[in-house]
Amino acid sequence: MLAALDRFLETAVGYAWGMPLVVLLIGSGAFFCLYVRLRPLLHMGHATAVTLGKYDSPDDPGHISHFQALSTALAATIGVGNIGGVAIAVTQGGAGAVFWMWVAAVVGMGTKFFSCTRRFASCSCAPTSPWRCSAASSARHSPAPPRPAARWGSASSRR
Repeated sequence: MLAALDRFLETAVGYAWGMPLVVLLIGSGAFFCLYVRLRPLLHMGHATAVTLGKYDSPDDPGHISHFQALSTALAATIGVGNIGGVAIAVTQGGAGAVFWMWVAAVVGMGTKFFSCTRRFASCSCAPTSPWRCSAASSARHSPAPPRPAARWGSASSRR
């Protein structure tokens, strides 16, 4: 019984962590990059200038600079696990692993840009703080995707 379960799980993991996952991750990232018209790549110079403080003003509202906000976001996104994972991937995979990490990073910019734009589009002002932009509030205030029945024009959709 345990041997059969072990074979089943080994087969399932082989399918899940194989080529389908690579196609799903790279494909969805490429889709989002094209959907936002390659803005993360085309505006890299402006993003770098903003991050380095070219547009900073002492009169700007807020308590942290653009660079501090970026550093905090990267620390929360990357984490120690990813740094260790990169080291293991490079030692085990060599140059091929580095190539695929760069490909994933480029298409990942489109995904991150898309999700951040959606998040900030649904931010709201609150009396206690200037902005409320948590995951829960963005899910609550973002426009709901259409129901499948309504999207396909089914007769069963409510009006």
